[in-house]
Amino acid sequence: MGAADPVLEDKRDGLRSQVAWSGRPDGQRRRHHRFHIRAGQVDGVYRWRTGMRRGPDKMRARLNGFTMIELLLVLTIIGIITAVTLPSLMSSIRGNRLSTGARSIVMAGRYARSMAVMKQTEMALVLNLDTGQISVRAMPSDLFQRSVESAPVEKKPEARPRDEEPDLAAEENAKTNLQHSSAVIAGDEELSRRLDHVLIASVVLRETREIFSKGTCQILYRNNGTCEPYEIVIRDDVGDSLKIEVDALSSARVESE
Repeated sequence: MGAADPVLEDKRDGLRSQVAWSGRPDGQRRRHHRFHIRAGQVDGVYRWRTGMRRGPDKMRARLNGFTMIELLLVLTIIGIITAVTLPSLMSSIRGNRLSTGARSIVMAGRYARSMAVMKQTEMALVLNLDTGQISVRAMPSDLFQRSVESAPVEKKPEARPRDEEPDLAAEENAKTNLQHSSAVIAGDEELSRRLDHVLIASVVLRETREIFSKGTCQILYRNNGTCEPYEIVIRDDVGDSLKIEVDALSSARVESE
């Protein structure tokens, strides 16, 4: 009984457990031996399932980290989701640009109508088909007429006594009024905006049957709230387009072509 204790090997998980032989009875010795084998099997199976058999540090690193397969699987799922949603996202962005451009033109026309009625003067909606610039300004002819009516009338100089000096302040005011009148003739720009990634493809004036595909086009808004009926087609970089129809009462309708 004083010989060295035997070593029992578990062949399934490679765990070696040493059973202490301390001179106990056979029944106690078997129970002690069975307890150590079962404990070793449980510990060995746990280590085999987690893939770590060498110490708690490596086991902790294994539980907190990711394998290459898991990382590739996550990247694959992200790529599939991006490939599915990206076309619809780009289409939505292009549609928003067209809708924003059409809304800008409609709002510019309504602004021109409101200013024409409020100021009782004719306004012009100016469209630059080359640059996509939208402007609202007063008509130069009407401004010229109003400036002539408000300008002081030039009178012939009256003969004054020699001892009376000329009124230099009055002459300076007259020059200032004339300069202001000449500046008003060019037209005051009320509103200006440029369309973003949207071009004006064509403008059709229904009354005169004029078609504009380049250059600058002017649409008249009268002081009674009416305008010249017109159609505008806007197009984005891809080729999608919207048509804006405005009747004589300045009511706008937007539809896709």
